[in-house]
Amino acid sequence: MSVNIEEIMKEIRMEIKAEGLNDSILSFEEVVESSEGIIDTGKFDFRFLEENLDYINANGTIAAHRILSGNGIIVFVKKIIRKLTKFYVEPIVEDQNRFNEHTIRVLNSYKYYIDENNNNEYVEAIKKMHEISLTQKNNKKEIQKIFDLISKLEEENAELKRLLQL
Repeated sequence: MSVNIEEIMKEIRMEIKAEGLNDSILSFEEVVESSEGIIDTGKFDFRFLEENLDYINANGTIAAHRILSGNGIIVFVKKIIRKLTKFYVEPIVEDQNRFNEHTIRVLNSYKYYIDENNNNEYVEAIKKMHEISLTQKNNKKEIQKIFDLISKLEEENAELKRLLQL
C-alpha cells in the first residue's frame, strides 16, 4: 500500500480553502497549548468566545457535594468526612460561585459589547453602501446628460461643417 502525500496535501488545501481559512502557518512561538489541550493562537475568534461563554453560563455554579458512590461502608465514611468538613468547604464553594457569577456577567457584557459594535459597524456599512448607490445613480444621470450634449454638439458641428463647405 502506497501513501500519496501530494494527494493528501491537495485534499487538506481544498478543505482549508472551503472553510475560508488562510494557509499561513503559525510559528511555534505563536501557538500556546493550555493545560486542557485547547490551542490559543492569540487571535480573536468570535465562535470560540461564544462556545466558551455558553459553557461557562451553563456550568458556572459548582456544587459543594458530589454524589457519593461505593459500597455502604465507604459511603458512610465519606458522609462523616463531608459533615466534618462542611463548615470549611461550603463557604469556599459559595465564594467561588459568587466569583464565577461576577466573572460570567463581565464576560457576557464583553460579548454584548462586541455584538453591539459589530452591529453598529454593519449598520454604518449599509448606510455607506446606500450613499454610494445614490451617488452612482446620480453620476449615471450626469454621464447620460454629457453624452446627450456631446451628441448635440456633434450634430451642430456636422451642420457647421456642411455650411462651411457650401
